[in-house]
Amino acid sequence: LWSASKSFTSLAIGFARQDGLLDVDDKVLSFFPDEAPENPSEYLQQMTVKDLLMMASGFSKDYINGIHSKSVKEGVKAILASPVVYQPGSKFKYNSSYTYLLSAIITKLTGKTAEDYLEEKLFKPLKIRKHIWEKSEEGLSCGGWGLFLQTESLAKTGLFMLQEGRWNGRQLLDPEWIREASSYKIVNYDKSSLDQEGKSNKTNDDWKQGYA
Repeated sequence: LWSASKSFTSLAIGFARQDGLLDVDDKVLSFFPDEAPENPSEYLQQMTVKDLLMMASGFSKDYINGIHSKSVKEGVKAILASPVVYQPGSKFKYNSSYTYLLSAIITKLTGKTAEDYLEEKLFKPLKIRKHIWEKSEEGLSCGGWGLFLQTESLAKTGLFMLQEGRWNGRQLLDPEWIREASSYKIVNYDKSSLDQEGKSNKTNDDWKQGYA
């Protein structure tokens, strides 16, 4: 599914929030006391779960290639040690490392991979029986990529989201999370492309839809 995997990681965060395990305003470093750099920057200290979800954490490097090839042995530590060049929440930059950190947070909170957590919360209730999620060298579901599903299973998940977290008469996930996760949060194109009225001049460009 490549980056459609990110939507499943977002759902996992939604379930964890519903279970009272986290809040989107929680600081990212609070989950990683052992992996954090010795002297974290001010921006890194400010970074929240919401910033990761919005692709607005401010990191300059994406470790997807290293984690995918398993040449990066300690992905979480490597990501947290990389420079944070923008204030978190201020600038969109598509970066699969952010979603990898979200997957790592799920594992920190539940002791399960994101795949195993979703097996309990989503896959089993929707009778999605066949799924594989690529794991990193440190044993985490890659989060931002690497999930394999059958076409029908992806369609079921789309229907689950269209029904705002409801399936076969059961409300599995808070509908407010689905609404939040699918609503405009941050402009996701270069603001230099805006016209004088602050609108995108990229007509028919899917990237002008904003990111959540």
